[in-house]
Amino acid sequence: METKKFKITQSAFDEIKATIGNKPAESGGLLFGSRKDFTVTRFLFDKNSINTRSSYTFNTGYLNPIIKKWWDEEELELLGFIHSHPYGLGRLSQPDKDYFASQFKNIDVEKFLTPLVFSAKDGGFKFIPLAYNKNGTVDTLELEIVTNSNEITKKKKKSTRKKKKINNYKSKTVIKINNTFKVEPKTIPLKIDEIKKETEERVHKTILDSFNFSQLYQVIFTCFLIILLGFLIVLIPVFYKYIIQQLLN
Repeated sequence: METKKFKITQSAFDEIKATIGNKPAESGGLLFGSRKDFTVTRFLFDKNSINTRSSYTFNTGYLNPIIKKWWDEEELELLGFIHSHPYGLGRLSQPDKDYFASQFKNIDVEKFLTPLVFSAKDGGFKFIPLAYNKNGTVDTLELEIVTNSNEITKKKKKSTRKKKKINNYKSKTVIKINNTFKVEPKTIPLKIDEIKKETEERVHKTILDSFNFSQLYQVIFTCFLIILLGFLIVLIPVFYKYIIQQLLN
């Protein structure tokens, strides 16, 4: 079975690499192009988004007006969402999937392009081409970078462009306010023995973390006193016996 392609122009890919790919996780943006072939021709970096090391929240006040503007002026359609994960988490988390699923009611499509990125700041740039389908499945695609001359959607002059009825969006705002992507560290519930082991490891780590140099010095000094006391207990009777013998002689 032939692997499905994730097509993106060189310019869009380079911009992703220079922005998301050069910032610590998590950051992101939107992917645009034509839904006729789902080739990504434009990337919109999400400026001033609210980011932590485990979450990414859209700056909707910045993104939504541009979504409308690019459609009105260039007929660019929103194809999907892209964001970075901490290095090693190369799959969509459940909160990611929940958000993408919620957007199908705003945009009448069968899939979203939902690639992930590992940043060069976190250990090396990597682009993971994924698509989230309306039925809840996730496809891993084959990345194909195309030259900019192959872009399907190009900017048209306003004087010659015919207005088309917008029927792709059910509402002007296609991104929920305060939506947040969150990293989901575990998807499988821990077993009881694993929880016990994890708790013991946390306790052990806490003890080690709190065991500073001052405490180490106190322990060494206490051990020294104990050894010295034991030595004196053994030595004093011997010394006393020696003194008595000398006096008797």
